[in-house]
Amino acid sequence: KILNHKHLFDQGQEQLAEKIKILIYKSSNKYKEIIDFSNNSIFLEPLLFAYFNGSNKGMTLDQILWGYLDKDKRLQQIDIITSKEGIALIPNLGYFLTTARNKTIKLNYSEKEGIKLYDEDMLIYYGFRKIEFIGNKKLSILSYSNSMIDEWMTVFNVSEQFNKRERIIADFDIAKSAHGKEAQKALEIINKVHPDFYNEIIRANSLICLYDNPRGASFVHPGFHGATFYTLVPYNGVAFFIDEFIHQFTHSYYNAVFYEKTSFFKIDVDNIRMKDIVPKSSPEDIRDIFGIFHGLLTVGMRVSLYPKILESGLLKGQELHELHGRFADLYRRFHTGLQHLDLDEVFEREAKDIYLEFDRSTKNGLEEMKSILSKYKTDNQKTEFDYKLFLDLNPYNTNI
Repeated sequence: KILNHKHLFDQGQEQLAEKIKILIYKSSNKYKEIIDFSNNSIFLEPLLFAYFNGSNKGMTLDQILWGYLDKDKRLQQIDIITSKEGIALIPNLGYFLTTARNKTIKLNYSEKEGIKLYDEDMLIYYGFRKIEFIGNKKLSILSYSNSMIDEWMTVFNVSEQFNKRERIIADFDIAKSAHGKEAQKALEIINKVHPDFYNEIIRANSLICLYDNPRGASFVHPGFHGATFYTLVPYNGVAFFIDEFIHQFTHSYYNAVFYEKTSFFKIDVDNIRMKDIVPKSSPEDIRDIFGIFHGLLTVGMRVSLYPKILESGLLKGQELHELHGRFADLYRRFHTGLQHLDLDEVFEREAKDIYLEFDRSTKNGLEEMKSILSKYKTDNQKTEFDYKLFLDLNPYNTNI
């Protein structure tokens, strides 16, 4: 089985939802009677994690939860915060487009009159845009950002050393408009070829964020659980999304699996670096153990899934050529240090079993594909795979 850790995932999701329930209860007791605390999907809303784990309160708690309340239990008045563009997002409902920029405004509601917005005592006229979904209506796709979401847009700069971060400024709506069709097609291919994987992995992910700054990398952050971010350039297409969806969705999934790290690891895997635990490591190797472990999981998942996708006939031409290149690029991403660890010093039994399972299946999968992929050169690739660089060494021809 490609994914056989469902019980651990369910356990982690339950723990994450319980954490959010406690934080909401501590923040306000008004929700005790009006929200369904048995519905964990509410408390796995990614923006709740961003709200409680971040420092920028660019949304109010009422604003995040209001769309999840039954109509007869909705609060009649709440504060909502608009972005610098004058847009207020209410999850599970939509976007209110106003001229009130960077302001806290009032949302008034009654079943008779519906929703009205006020800036102090002045009625605000607004436009409304529904939340858009892809992936069998299971994944919402971000149309507009705000300062709370922007706080998480501090990512690795792909042109610099991997230990350097910078703040990324991005436009989500432009990226979504330009690449939404390719993203949808990639999800359809994954679902068609690997439906069991798709239906399981999608449970860890509910918000997709496409952004247009190519200086950043695609990423997830455990503090913004359930959201995945994808950096785009004009030539990113279906193969890019197949690669990155599997990559980032797997990160989200195993962030839930390993939520209670002390149950799985004997050492502080978030803060112990390779240089601290492996004598032969470079003094400059500041990668943390958990990050490297996740690297094995995401590489292993792609190695498991790619062969059937390549054989399915659903990719043609340069899309097929690119996915071959992305597959070939995984060889350099396997065995990047964990093989030098004393496993019994690092892992508890369940985590060790997962490590050994992925290590074995990834090694076998790469070996089985060697005769097909060994002809491709990836020596010029940087941290993130770049198809244009791949074409420099592996010109496309119609015989693939």
